[in-house]
Amino acid sequence: MLREKHHPRDIGFDPLGLKPKDSQEFAKLQTNKLSNGQLAMLASVGMCVQELANGKGVFWRTSDFESHGTGTQA
Repeated sequence: MLREKHHPRDIGFDPLGLKPKDSQEFAKLQTNKLSNGQLAMLASVGMCVQELANGKGVFWRTSDFESHGTGTQA
């Protein structure tokens, strides 16, 4: 059984007191978090498609610079 004041995805952990007290503001915050998560997933898919399209990894420049000796040396 759920508690009467239980809200999905709200485990009661808010040590900095950033959670909105108003239920409408809390719902808006949840929607924004969901939208940002979807955008992050879309960006990661874009990075994978880029790798498939050009045959190079996303971070190919870093290894390219190191292999040619043009990177900074310690």
